[in-house]
Amino acid sequence: MRPLLEIHRDGEEHQNRDLVNTLAAQFSLTDDERRQMLPSERAKLFDNRVGWAKWIKCQETNRTLGRYRYPDNDVVFLNLQDHFIEADGSLKSALYVDGTHLSPRGYKTLAVELQPMIERLIKLGPVAPLTLKD
Repeated sequence: MRPLLEIHRDGEEHQNRDLVNTLAAQFSLTDDERRQMLPSERAKLFDNRVGWAKWIKCQETNRTLGRYRYPDNDVVFLNLQDHFIEADGSLKSALYVDGTHLSPRGYKTLAVELQPMIERLIKLGPVAPLTLKD
């Protein structure tokens, strides 16, 4: 996972395909190694391992954020990973049109999960204006 984190040190957004290519080059993988499939034949082995590394980091981040207690409901944390990702770390393909963008069913799932939180926030009323201190 460390090589994956090193790539992200620049603070920029990275496409999954670029991550896979960069890491494959760092590890000097051959074309045959890059084409190797999982036993299920559902995905390339190396691509899957990169996905797992990202998934593990997402889970760690979600657990960390979920432990914080924010004052006065200033921040809302909503963990949706279980709704959009399979137990094996792969995307729930029916919820995506291309592996990145949600499908109509994906947006429906998102709306259903967001609805209770939106209703709760509406009940809290408007937030106080932000004041900046010098």
